[in-house]
Amino acid sequence: MSVLTQSFGHKLIGTYSTGMKRRVGIGRALMGSPKVLFLDEPTRGLDLPAKRDMWSLLRRLAATQNVTTFLSSHDAQEIRTLCSEISVIAKGQIVYTGPTSELGADIDTFEERLIALLTKSDQLETAASHFRTG
Repeated sequence: MSVLTQSFGHKLIGTYSTGMKRRVGIGRALMGSPKVLFLDEPTRGLDLPAKRDMWSLLRRLAATQNVTTFLSSHDAQEIRTLCSEISVIAKGQIVYTGPTSELGADIDTFEERLIALLTKSDQLETAASHFRTG
């Protein structure tokens, strides 16, 4: 911890890089050793090495300290990497809850099925409006 203090202790947080701000945010969230984390887009704006470091940290917390993470993300790869179970919300409604693996073994299939879930409510709404006006 003293290395961190020596390197960053004199700087204002506003001067930190995006990656360092994210790390500080996660550090703050971990104070008090919580068993549940709520994270909104935790890797947004991070470069790939920093993103992978964050994923590794979150997996390690789950495995070694039984930390459950509720993750809000638009990154399909992040979701597949970190989540064993997901809920998909479209237009304020839960349209899927279940194992992440059921949406596809590869990223392309996963993304196609995710898009289908997200746009299904749009298609239903369009069809309903057609019946109302037709």
